[in-house]
This record gives sequence, structure tokens and C-alpha cells, in this order.
Amino acid sequence: MTELNLPLEEQLHGFLIAVAAGVLLGALYDAVRVYRILMRPPKRQVFFLDTAVLVLCSFLTFLTALASCSGVLRFYLFLGEGLGWCLYAFTLGKITVRLASAVLWVLERLLFRPVQCLAASGKALLIRLSGKAKAFLKKILKQRKKALKPPGKVVYNRSGSSRKIKRKRIPARKDGAELAGHTEP
Repeated sequence: MTELNLPLEEQLHGFLIAVAAGVLLGALYDAVRVYRILMRPPKRQVFFLDTAVLVLCSFLTFLTALASCSGVLRFYLFLGEGLGWCLYAFTLGKITVRLASAVLWVLERLLFRPVQCLAASGKALLIRLSGKAKAFLKKILKQRKKALKPPGKVVYNRSGSSRKIKRKRIPARKDGAELAGHTEP
């Protein structure tokens, strides 16, 4: 069983470990905050990211308590973590966020905006070309349906058909006299 009254040296040692853990927690939270600034994730992703950070922080708090006083939770450990987090947040945290904002500003000006302009002009070109291609294809499809002759005047070749057509033969007249091929009985 663990001793409830720890010597002052061990308490101070545990407090310093907790302060270091608090600084680490502040750095972890700052990394997540920089990710949010740079990537602008949707609300659902922010929720799951915050939940993951909370679980990781609680695990780190447990490890701190385990390392400093055999897993017994003491107020000075939480105080040390809070103090370490505040130390990081009000010193390096502000610098980190300003630096991340400056990097984002530079990236937007030098990379994102030119790429966005190129993408917009490429999109406009594709829209224009697709409109012309659509009109061209529409014209081709319309012309494809046109026949060479109107449907009533189309002549079909029936030489290969199985049905024979009987034609009435009209004899031709020569000089107005007899009909050719007709003999009188």
C-alpha cells in the first residue's frame, strides 16, 4: 500500500513532473489548434479531434500520477499540470499561433490564390469548350437523322427480295399504228 504522507522532496519532484506534463499538454493542444487554423476542418471532425485530445490528455495525466506518486491522484499534480499548461499557453503558445497564422497568410498569398485563379480560369475554359462540344454533338445528332431523300421518295432495290412484283406491261406504239408486241387475232 502506498504511503499517504509523502516527503516534501517527492511532492516537489511530482509537482515538477506535472508542470512538464502540463507544458506537453499545452504543446499538444497547440498542435491541434495550428491544424485547425491551417486546415479549417468541418465541425464533425473538430468534435472527434477534441475528443481524441481529451482522451490523450487524460491518459497523460494518469501516467503523470503513476510516475510521481504511484497512481494516487493529488491536488498538486493537477495544479502543476494547469500551471504548466498556462506557462506554455501564455509564452510559446502565443508565438506558435502567430507563426502559424503568418505561415497561413504567406501560403494563401503565394500558393493558394494563384492556384485558385488557375483553377477558375481552367474551369471557365472547360465550360466554354464543353458548351461548344455540346453544340457540335447536337448538330451531328440532328444531321444524323436526316435522310438523303424525303421518306416518300426513297427507292428501294428489290432485286434480292423473295416476293416478285408483277408489272403490267404497256405496249409501246410505233408511228401511231399498232402496239408493239400485240398481234391481232
